[in-house]
Amino acid sequence: MANKRVFKFATASAVAASALVAAVPASAASVTYEQASAQVEKARAAANGLHAEYTRNADYKTVVDSKEARDELARAKAKIAALKSAKEKAYLNTRIQGTIDTVERANKYNNAVRVAVTYLPEAKAALEAALVNVDTNVAAAETAKEKYDAYVKQAEINFGKVYGAAIQAKFKSDYLTEAVYNLQKDAAAKIADAKLGPAVKSVSAINATKIEVKFTSAVDKSSVLTAAGAIQGTAIFTLAELDGQANASVTGASLSADGKTLTLTTDVPVSKRYDVVVDGLKTTTGKDVAKYNQVVNFVADATAPTILGTERISASQVKVKFSEPMKAFAPTFQYADGSTVTGVTGSVAAGADEVIFSMDSNVTVNKGLIATFIGAQDQAGNLLTPNPATVSFVKGSADGVAPTVSSITQTGAKTFAVKFSEELLAKPVVEIGGVAVVATDVVQDSTDKTTYNVTAPAVLDGATTVAVKTFSDLSGQSGTDMSKVVTFVKETAAPKVLSGTVVVDDTNKKEYLEITLDKDVVLSTPTVDATSGSFVKDYVTTSLADTDITAKTVAYKSATNKKVLRVELASFLTGHDVKGATYKLNLAFAGVASASGVAADTAQVTFTRGEDGLPASTAVASVTQVLPGVDNNKVEVTFDMAVDGASAINPANYKIDGAIVESVTLKPASGTPTTQVAVLNLKAGSNGFTGTRNINISGVKALGSSKVMNPFFTNSVILKENIAPTVTSAKLTATNELTLTFSEAVTDTTGVDFEVLIGGLSQGTVETVDAGVGAVGKTSVKVTIATIDATELSKGISLKGLSTLDIADAAGNALSLPANISVSQ
Repeated sequence: MANKRVFKFATASAVAASALVAAVPASAASVTYEQASAQVEKARAAANGLHAEYTRNADYKTVVDSKEARDELARAKAKIAALKSAKEKAYLNTRIQGTIDTVERANKYNNAVRVAVTYLPEAKAALEAALVNVDTNVAAAETAKEKYDAYVKQAEINFGKVYGAAIQAKFKSDYLTEAVYNLQKDAAAKIADAKLGPAVKSVSAINATKIEVKFTSAVDKSSVLTAAGAIQGTAIFTLAELDGQANASVTGASLSADGKTLTLTTDVPVSKRYDVVVDGLKTTTGKDVAKYNQVVNFVADATAPTILGTERISASQVKVKFSEPMKAFAPTFQYADGSTVTGVTGSVAAGADEVIFSMDSNVTVNKGLIATFIGAQDQAGNLLTPNPATVSFVKGSADGVAPTVSSITQTGAKTFAVKFSEELLAKPVVEIGGVAVVATDVVQDSTDKTTYNVTAPAVLDGATTVAVKTFSDLSGQSGTDMSKVVTFVKETAAPKVLSGTVVVDDTNKKEYLEITLDKDVVLSTPTVDATSGSFVKDYVTTSLADTDITAKTVAYKSATNKKVLRVELASFLTGHDVKGATYKLNLAFAGVASASGVAADTAQVTFTRGEDGLPASTAVASVTQVLPGVDNNKVEVTFDMAVDGASAINPANYKIDGAIVESVTLKPASGTPTTQVAVLNLKAGSNGFTGTRNINISGVKALGSSKVMNPFFTNSVILKENIAPTVTSAKLTATNELTLTFSEAVTDTTGVDFEVLIGGLSQGTVETVDAGVGAVGKTSVKVTIATIDATELSKGISLKGLSTLDIADAAGNALSLPANISVSQ
């Protein structure tokens, strides 16, 4: 459809030309001036009404019907073209030009309407739909965005062509809104995130003990929290101090509804730098979230907490909400008239951002109460503002309308829903056959707060007595315990296979046959067997008998989705595993049944076998030592294993305070166990002082591994400065004496340092000299040379450093020399 629509954006000229071809009379030579002139008038009359339509249209959303005018215009052009007289042609072309302009303006107006009303909204809807599944189908989202961008551009072009500035402005303000361009930006950002793969986007502090972690893809809640709300053992959240503060431990977590924002609660306030690790999480599509291991600098919380407000939970309970977690604190209570009150309880627990005040029978109904907070602090020690702060509340009376059980409805083989006439203060007690259901199996529905979902301890079957007890509404009005006989229908339908597809595991890169059923299944020593089938490779079909493929263990793909099973194809197809072959197999299951015990039905699946990949290594390299190198321009970093060259020689992965790492040279791996040394080449002159340094190393991978190292930090390595001394002047102070001045104090031994050049030419070994600085640092020294006569002096005297030069500063930096040192007089 999109390709067809492109032709609707044809210009008015193209439209007119196509009409012209169709309207040319069979015998053009028979056209007279009178006939042509009459046709021109017909065209002008047909076009007269168009101007009003495209300039005074009330909504600018309706296409102008210009077909009659286009047809008459085409006929007129054809008749004019058939005239023999050039003068007659010119005159009639002049008379018809206004009609041509009118038709073209109508066409441009129609093009603008079509893109605004039809094409752009359709592209917008398609893009929004594709973005819903961008994590699993980024290609579709990219295609949809390309089409949307194209129609936005088409709208900008067409709106700019319509006749009249006011109409152009109307189209643009109505259809090229801020929301149109915001969708382009939002789509670009989501597609970019999806291409990066599941990863942590950012880590930041909300307040002293709350850290917000944002992800590029929705995270599976079950990989973060257990059903009871505790942090999963496989989820890793660590904050290791780097600036001498206490390490922080994560004590709680909550995941946003869209799964893309995780809020972590720490046991201590966080500030300064931490080595933060987030690992072991999975997306809602079962993919691994890339390990996050970065140094994060948290700014200390200096914002005063506030009271956000109060919320009535019931007639006798009120919740007070704070802007952030607080230190433990107990407020004081009194009646609003200043009199003493008893029977009000509630104190702020350490780390809580809300508190519930409960009022017993000693509290007077509908009499104003005040809670006062003096000196309350958040977890960082910031005082509550204002200080003192107060909240007002009252104890209400029961509403007089008792809650009732509206219905009990079976929802599964072992589940049913109890719906109430209104929301309850707390979950009710539910009994089945006189036995109470454990409280954890009575759960309030996430979308309907008046409904509680109950999981029975056994399969529901036949007439059963269900009792609902001990419940009250939010006002505190108690409901009457009830008991009734409910007839449950035992599930008898067998689980059926909906699909069988080949999926590559993100971790081990092996192919699995993924089997999706129409309902949850229970596994008990489960297997899947191919009872018969065939496979085709290179047009050759091979039949498979029952014994060719034996039963193999099948398992849930995810513990949170009991409708999807999988089996490793390399194991399942043992003896008949052919790369690129298309298989058609008849499957039978054992140990796979519905919740009511009905065995899974047989099924036929068709799939194409690919090839198992090699799992990426998860080895993590560590730094074992950092030492100064063979000279002051080098630092040697030793890793505990062979490392990936590309990451190991990247200078950006090494940070040394007060020095610049210009390049990195990797030595061959060696030893048992294997180690490897990276030599950091410091930029000459970049290290200005001798002393201990902060050294940070990160981003280096083990050889063949997909995992980067944990950030390494040390401040115990002493480096010497690497600013080389220089000769600042060389003067001839006597006919046989030179005075050399250095940029800093230098020393040397007795080695020969310079060769004396006359006129730039060597004078032989008799003209080599020792600077004679000695072991005591000097900034100036006199050097005796062979006597210089006037002729030699006129040719110019210079010094050339020799390979035996041993002049160095106190840090051991060798004297830096140009090719030749000119000697001045």
